[in-house]
Amino acid sequence: MVDDSKRTADSNTFPMEEFEPAPEIYIDGMAQMTVTNGVTKINCFSIYVDTEGKEKRRVVVRLAMPVSLLAGVQVYLAQIIDQLKRAGAMVVIPNVRQ
Repeated sequence: MVDDSKRTADSNTFPMEEFEPAPEIYIDGMAQMTVTNGVTKINCFSIYVDTEGKEKRRVVVRLAMPVSLLAGVQVYLAQIIDQLKRAGAMVVIPNVRQ
């Protein structure tokens, strides 16, 4: 883990490099977040059909990050959602309860 106290700038301003292609993993959802020793872990799952024809969730990747990063992730995802809405790529369906 990186000691955040030694950083001199926001890590989002550092140049991005990709020496090897990062794996792309499709997920259907997220569930079961835990926090231990300052580290947040979020299980990401895909849905599959078992041999009996029942749909089940299978953990395909676990995101792990410092708790201090979680709020920044939320802000970043909110910015992406806002851009998608403005571009018309995401439609907001009002929550209507009867």
